[in-house]
Amino acid sequence: MPVAGADLTYLALDAVVGLTYPLVGALILARLPRNPVGWLFCLGGAGLTLQALAGGYAAYGDGHGWPGAGFAAWSTNWVFFLGFGPLLLLLPDGRLPSPRWRPVLRLLIAAMAVLQVLLSTCWPPASPRPTSPGSCSSA
Repeated sequence: MPVAGADLTYLALDAVVGLTYPLVGALILARLPRNPVGWLFCLGGAGLTLQALAGGYAAYGDGHGWPGAGFAAWSTNWVFFLGFGPLLLLLPDGRLPSPRWRPVLRLLIAAMAVLQVLLSTCWPPASPRPTSPGSCSSA
């Protein structure tokens, strides 16, 4: 039974991408187990899958009085972002283009950590029916 206000297309897209990213990561890791790109694909897919599961639980659970719907809605604010930052810098072979890119990678990881903290401290969420990641209330 659909819940009014829930963007089910968005949640379905998260679920599909969340399942395909780990498959790509597993294919890479089957041939190159030490390649960080494969691990980042798996981590990014896990984040999107968790967001889809939490978003669906929050949207359905809020309308039916399920416990933890608020917590699930809160987790959709930040869990999707896992693993995506360094991925673009490490494509295609799992290495930086040159050693001069190390400060950029460190800065990117630090910025992602700050963003994760900022997104995870967004409480309460604007709605337990997520329509986009990072939707915080202005209260």
